[in-house]
Amino acid sequence: MPRYQLITEYDGSLFHGWQAQPCARPSLKTVQDTLEQAFFHLLKYKVHITGAGRTDKGVHAKAHVAHVDLLAPLDPHRIRQGVNYYLKDQGVFLWHVEGVSSRFHARFCVSSKTYTYVILNRRVPSVFQKKYAWWVPAPLNIQAMEEAGTYFVGHHNFTSFCSSKETSPKKDRTLTGLSLNFQAPYVFISLQSCSFLRNQARVIVGTLKKIGEEKCPPSSVQEMLTKKDRKVAGPTAPAHGLYITSIQYDDWPNSPPTSLFFKP
Repeated sequence: MPRYQLITEYDGSLFHGWQAQPCARPSLKTVQDTLEQAFFHLLKYKVHITGAGRTDKGVHAKAHVAHVDLLAPLDPHRIRQGVNYYLKDQGVFLWHVEGVSSRFHARFCVSSKTYTYVILNRRVPSVFQKKYAWWVPAPLNIQAMEEAGTYFVGHHNFTSFCSSKETSPKKDRTLTGLSLNFQAPYVFISLQSCSFLRNQARVIVGTLKKIGEEKCPPSSVQEMLTKKDRKVAGPTAPAHGLYITSIQYDDWPNSPPTSLFFKP
């Protein structure tokens, strides 16, 4: 069966996350379900689409990678055009399709993921960005946030910085990068890792916001990591400010770098 790599972008405000939930709540709209339905309309048979990872309700994607196996070869351009025809007004599009080896796996072959969080930091909220950025009216100390970010980079136990509902028995992860880019009035926080715990990126951002408001010093991150207690870290940032911006595969073709563009 020929395998194809799919790169999607979607508006998370319209979905209850990436993963289909047929048993628990079949009526919920998910990205996976929506894509599979579009493929069914095009091909007239069911397919299963495997994503690089799950996303929570409200999380957006500029470049979420998946793969699909078809019964027969089909031109990638035809796949993209045909599927996108059935995705009109659905809040998700394929913007890249490429044939790959059957050894490629969208989830298990991942070498690095990048999430970018967007904060709108000004006194007045935005009519246009209320679903796409976290409005923080209090002034933020960007230098303190940058200093705090350095403590997260490296291999740590992130028990304090993940959801209490995280089911993985091992909470150790390696954060390979964390950077802040301030383009007034926006703060862009990018985090890179091979894998993330549930809500890990959002709790880290919530903690950086707390430090930026000077409610605790940057060095407090060290103590939070050591205590391994979710209660000592900052709040979980809302999902609507988070984006998947890049998923990398060392040995496989992948999307070109993507950027987020916002205007105040």
